Amino acid sequence: MVQTIFIGLNSDRRHTFVRDWITTNRPLFGAFLETHIQSSNAARIHNAIPRGWKFFGNYEHHNVGRIVVVWDPSVSVFIYKATKQAVTCRIYIMAENVNLTITFVYGLNVIGDRQALWNDLAHTHSTPAMLHSPWAVLGDFNQIMWLANHSGYPHRVVDDIGMEDLNLTLQDVELFEAPAKGVWASRFPDAYADFVEPRQSDHATCIFKIPSLRRYSRKPFKFYHHIINHPEYPTVVAEGWNPGSIMGSNQFKLVRSMKVMKKELRKINTTHFSDISMRVKDHTVKVEALQRELLTQPNAANAVDEHRERDKLNILLTAEHKFFRQRSRVRWADVGDRNTPFLYKAVTQRNTYNHIHYLRDENANFLGTTAEIKSHTAAYFKNILGETDLFESPSTVDSLKELLPFRCSDIQQAYLRRVQSQMGTVSSSCVLLGIL
Repeated sequence: MVQTIFIGLNSDRRHTFVRDWITTNRPLFGAFLETHIQSSNAARIHNAIPRGWKFFGNYEHHNVGRIVVVWDPSVSVFIYKATKQAVTCRIYIMAENVNLTITFVYGLNVIGDRQALWNDLAHTHSTPAMLHSPWAVLGDFNQIMWLANHSGYPHRVVDDIGMEDLNLTLQDVELFEAPAKGVWASRFPDAYADFVEPRQSDHATCIFKIPSLRRYSRKPFKFYHHIINHPEYPTVVAEGWNPGSIMGSNQFKLVRSMKVMKKELRKINTTHFSDISMRVKDHTVKVEALQRELLTQPNAANAVDEHRERDKLNILLTAEHKFFRQRSRVRWADVGDRNTPFLYKAVTQRNTYNHIHYLRDENANFLGTTAEIKSHTAAYFKNILGETDLFESPSTVDSLKELLPFRCSDIQQAYLRRVQSQMGTVSSSCVLLGIL
């Protein structure tokens, strides 16, 4: 689970940069500070966030939206209170059934004006609901806590006015620098804040991470086309496909053999093509280094090394293109360059669009956790399809023929008999794997 803080949001270049950053880092929610977007142009914020995301700006308290909270559809956000310098909200992460209280702050420049912010934090802390709720305060206080926090210290005199107010407030409301203490320490002991490069902003982006809320799930098997090009593929298929050693009907042999093959095919993909884009990047650097060495020291050994590594790079480039093309479902990108950046964006957009964020049952009850969604989906289709304890179907072949008028042609029947008779051969296994 990631929370982010960003600065600046008032140009098309920033919009593109922020969208790409969100796509790469995949936060669930966060806030933009000092957006400089007038209330009349608030709709422009949609240009800087992914499709389906929502936002709230404190425009009722400041006309340029000093704080704009944004969140993914999989997260439920309820705004408790909004002022000119702070927005306090309840965050409900539906997939993990976790409630958090987050206050995004952006303090004013004048010391006297920031007193209202300290009072707001004290009032939030005193509410009964905060006694047992994890609470985090993120943003820019416009005030240093210690002299060492100032970039000019110790080479020049630093104004320490306002430091005491901030430290006394943090002490009174029991706030600590991450990693935190109290409720946070007991609920999320692995939480931490990560400050990354500012890039196009004059402030560093803060990413608040809770690794324990990160979900790990084994993905279902998918046959990727790029593994066919690997030199080990024919050998692995020939050694792994052995339906003759399986007892049962031909249909059971086929299904069981496919299941056994999954492990070997998954191993090829994991061993040689996992994190394919990073592999391409690293191998490109390696090939470029060999080519520079070949230009400066031309000899047979360097030429052989460069040729061998360049062949490996071409295999990876082809695999990367096939991977993203298969994942994106884009069928018309057959001409020109590999189009990998475009296909990568298509994959990301498609995954976001197809993700099930929550469901509602027949009584309109909200189902947001992974377990609830799985249970409700299984019950729904079980109710439609029915269930039975019978080991074999009571239906006869003749009754099924009456229900299904379709019949294979003579050519189709002959082909199916030929495939069935060759179930033990590698050629038929490759055909069946390609079809499935």
